[in-house]
Amino acid sequence: MSVEFVVMPGSASDVRALNALPLNLPPGSEVYTDAAYTDYTAEDDLEETSQIFLKVMRKKNSKRQDEPCHQYIKQHPPALH
Repeated sequence: MSVEFVVMPGSASDVRALNALPLNLPPGSEVYTDAAYTDYTAEDDLEETSQIFLKVMRKKNSKRQDEPCHQYIKQHPPALH
């Protein structure tokens, strides 16, 4: 399991923090994020260029709604052992 983090000032947006992460992850990796990471361009670019998939907790008014099964997985990710 890969773990990456970045320390940002409290005034920085979550999307800015996401862009600061090196994301040195293998293709096919899934990155689970909360709803503050709604940046469709960044999401599409990561998938297209690096085959890294952002699994964002979608807000109710999101333009990209998840299927109920994907909502469940995002709310109940596999336990890390």
